[in-house]
Amino acid sequence: MKRSEARKAAEKRAGDRCECTGQCDTHAGRCTIMRGQMSLFGSTESMTMTPTVRSPRDWRPVYWKSLCSTCVKRYQTADVRRRSESAAASEDEG
Repeated sequence: MKRSEARKAAEKRAGDRCECTGQCDTHAGRCTIMRGQMSLFGSTESMTMTPTVRSPRDWRPVYWKSLCSTCVKRYQTADVRRRSESAAASEDEG
């Protein structure tokens, strides 16, 4: 599958709404931000394709989410924090 096809499939699945369901560690349940609404950063909201796996070259739609700018920034920060905590725990064990 091509990137453009994956984007269309994710956008259709999302229905112009952020698909985050708490992975950003900010809210519980699905995010309420819609495409075109004002973001927390003062700009018009658009959705960003974000990989949900470590291999972003796999363009199957199941591995991609359409996230708002707020959730994508927090999702990336939360993912980095989880990876560093996991690495620290591994070092403690070994």
